Amino acid sequence: MAFNIGEQKYPQLATFWRIQEEKDNYSIVSLGTSSKDKEKNWHNSGWGYCRFVGGANKDLDTLKEGDKIVIVSGKIDRDSWVDQEGKKQYPKNEKITIFSWEKYVPDSSARTGMDAPPVVETNEDEEDAPF
Repeated sequence: MAFNIGEQKYPQLATFWRIQEEKDNYSIVSLGTSSKDKEKNWHNSGWGYCRFVGGANKDLDTLKEGDKIVIVSGKIDRDSWVDQEGKKQYPKNEKITIFSWEKYVPDSSARTGMDAPPVVETNEDEEDAPF
């Protein structure tokens, strides 16, 4: 699964689940994302260890379980490190860092999938109308 981060035509929406750990300058957060495949089937992904840093760490307390957010900027990496024995090590999972997010507000001007009702023309001069 892909985790899109950054400004784009279709921004990455995510569902906020919970704060797992809070520190002074960052928090570890659980998120969920969804995407459709070519056959129009939905696939969900869980992201259990997203690090919210800087401005993204502020205002997390305003979110409740199930709230939708838009991820404005962040990064995914698998940076290696050298252990105490001098061996290069790689993380088991991706490291997701979120720098900025906004609370998702649905566009009220967007179509809801409902068509407008048909326009019915009436002719009040017709005497033989059935009603």
